Amino acid sequence: MSEQALHAGISAYSLDPDIRIERLEDLSLAFHRQSGETHVLAADTEIILSTLGDTPLSAQDIAARLVAEHGALESEDGDPLTLIEARLQELHRLGIALRRPSA
Repeated sequence: MSEQALHAGISAYSLDPDIRIERLEDLSLAFHRQSGETHVLAADTEIILSTLGDTPLSAQDIAARLVAEHGALESEDGDPLTLIEARLQELHRLGIALRRPSA
């Protein structure tokens, strides 16, 4: 987790090690080995997941990485950071992302 996230009391997320992501042409799937559930991923969710790994990242960390890799972030709903945080919370509820709560 970044120093900024640690000091700001912000949650950070990492990919559950039991998740396997598969890309099939224009479709991405997340398979949770432990539960046997398969989830179809939206394009923006797939991009967010591509930044997650073992090291927990906050929404701000993910946004910074995406900007570095893809340039400016845009969101139809307004603030890209709000969209990233919402997607991370959804991924956590589905068991795809693990959340490390703020201290």
